[in-house]
Amino acid sequence: MKTFIIAEKENVGLNIIKALSTNFKTEKGYFESDNFIVGYAQGHILTNYSVNDYEGKKVAWKDINVPFIPKDFLLKPLNSNKLDVIEKILKRKDVNCIVNAGDSEREGQLIVDNILEYFSNLTKNKTIYRLWIPELTKKGIKEAYENKKLNSEYLALNLEAKARSYVDWVLGINLSVLLTVKSGQLFQIGRLIYPIIFKIYEREKEIENFKKEKYYQLETDISDSKGNSITLSYKKKFKKEDLNSPQVKNVLSLKSIKLEKIDENICIKKPPKLFNLSDLQEVLSKKFSFSFEYSLKVIQKLYENGYLTYPRTDSNYLTLNEKEKIEEFLSTLEEKEKYYNNTSIYNDKEVESHSAIIPTIKNYSDLIDDDLKVYQVVRNRLLSNLYKEKTSISERTFYFSNNLTKTLKSVIVKGFLIFEEIEEQTTIFNASINDVFNTNFSFKEKETTPPLRITEITLSKYLTNPFNKDSQDIELSINELKEVQLGTQATRTAIIKKLYDSKYSYLELKGKKFYTTEKARELVELVEKLKINIGAERTAILLNKNLIEVYNGTLTINELLNIVKNEILDLKEKIQKINIPKKITNQNQSSSVCTCPKCNENSIKENSKSFYCSKCDFVIWKNYKYFDNIIKIDEKRIKKLSKDKKIKVKIKEKEYTFNLVFNGKYSNLIKEK
Repeated sequence: MKTFIIAEKENVGLNIIKALSTNFKTEKGYFESDNFIVGYAQGHILTNYSVNDYEGKKVAWKDINVPFIPKDFLLKPLNSNKLDVIEKILKRKDVNCIVNAGDSEREGQLIVDNILEYFSNLTKNKTIYRLWIPELTKKGIKEAYENKKLNSEYLALNLEAKARSYVDWVLGINLSVLLTVKSGQLFQIGRLIYPIIFKIYEREKEIENFKKEKYYQLETDISDSKGNSITLSYKKKFKKEDLNSPQVKNVLSLKSIKLEKIDENICIKKPPKLFNLSDLQEVLSKKFSFSFEYSLKVIQKLYENGYLTYPRTDSNYLTLNEKEKIEEFLSTLEEKEKYYNNTSIYNDKEVESHSAIIPTIKNYSDLIDDDLKVYQVVRNRLLSNLYKEKTSISERTFYFSNNLTKTLKSVIVKGFLIFEEIEEQTTIFNASINDVFNTNFSFKEKETTPPLRITEITLSKYLTNPFNKDSQDIELSINELKEVQLGTQATRTAIIKKLYDSKYSYLELKGKKFYTTEKARELVELVEKLKINIGAERTAILLNKNLIEVYNGTLTINELLNIVKNEILDLKEKIQKINIPKKITNQNQSSSVCTCPKCNENSIKENSKSFYCSKCDFVIWKNYKYFDNIIKIDEKRIKKLSKDKKIKVKIKEKEYTFNLVFNGKYSNLIKEK
């Protein structure tokens, strides 16, 4: 008899079969050895029903009865080929055991659980286990398999993931319908979309309303006996009309000052904490200008190839039972005597499901380019925390006459700084008490600066900690707000990218800075006119507290959906009370270019850059790049693709046939051979 293991991705499945079997065959869609069959889903291969699916017919948005909440949430195939392979294996009589090997987090749990539930008639009499893999090394996989638990022990994680998925679907459908029908303009909106848009819009308004103001500060340079100079300045900012005041004139008349006191403090600087995903992406953005989307791809690749531990984690700590893993890592180092197993990196209370990201002991000598850069950053962060030599910093504060002070820092012992590119500028200034220094005070004209635009780094920090200490939300205490995050480490990067994809077109990413589009600004203005609350605090109340309760078993999914239903009813009532002019007619809104070639809904829309489906994830660029050539996709060609799934294209005076092929969420044009 054989055990059927279902992984989330092909390369993860390959790692699993290599770790558990010495000999195996590669079949179409799975791997097989004497004892194991390892299949894979390639991400989401099932998707939620649409409103049209539930109704059994095409329904205009204006005819959807809000709140629309299905009695039972149903799934339909997104990738029939993968499902067919899995179904065929589940029907085999030599398969008596199934293992869920989805990625070790909520989404991974749900992806494989959904498949098992979809084929419940084939799985109900089989024992199902869960393979929870922190690192994809042979040793890590073998240990995970030996310690696998029944999948039923992860029911709480499944329920929380389902609840999150259902709430996202319900809020997305109902908010989009309410705002679109009210305004006559298509607004696809979800639980996290609006808080992100509003944060960027809010910052843009602050920049737009900012008025520069000139101010003046009194400054002078002084030098020690060896010519080392420093700048002294009064913190007070003077307006132009204050420049002739007696206080200013007194300072300008000073010809010298005396050093009256020196305080020196030697402090030990601790290394930065081990990486969670957001922290690592922020460092890679600063250090190498990697986008969050790109850095996640590299990080995920390093995990799947066994070089890093599981990356989609919120934690900056390891658990105590990982001490042996660190001992093993230490044993691989040269100059072992310089390192130790630092107990401060362990904290069980700070680890929910996954520990901080650290390197495995796999030999990394074959890594090159960006893979090596990312790996080295993670490795150096661990080494920083294991290095025996402590980083020692001297802080000297000089107190001069006339209430002038200056604090200078200098590095005494580098310690962990040899691994981290953290600037600790050393300023040399030699002086003794009662030394007198010549001064030449003058005005330095300066200007106030506007707030900085939101970048991927600042947006990441906001989503991780969206509420500051001044939050006035009456329904959440300050302590509760500290625990709230918007989105998860596993989903944030994809959600942000979605907002500047052509289907949504709410944001533009120029360099590292986010800009709202006209559509995003119209959405915020609409929400403000309607006087409804769909911002971050409301999202936090609905999701953070209640999803934890679902996980803990103190709230059922149906009870949570009832809370969401009441929220939507409240929003609906407020929206209906306010009259606003429609920008376009509902008839125009519902018009489509043609039928979607992927989901067969009459839902292909057009914008300046692409044709996209408003019902599924289909999108194709108007300037489709094929190697060094551009294939122009116009209305005639998209209709041809919709009807025949193929078009004829002339490249360099020769005509070729290109077939439309779907690979997960991507739509590709493949030239016929």
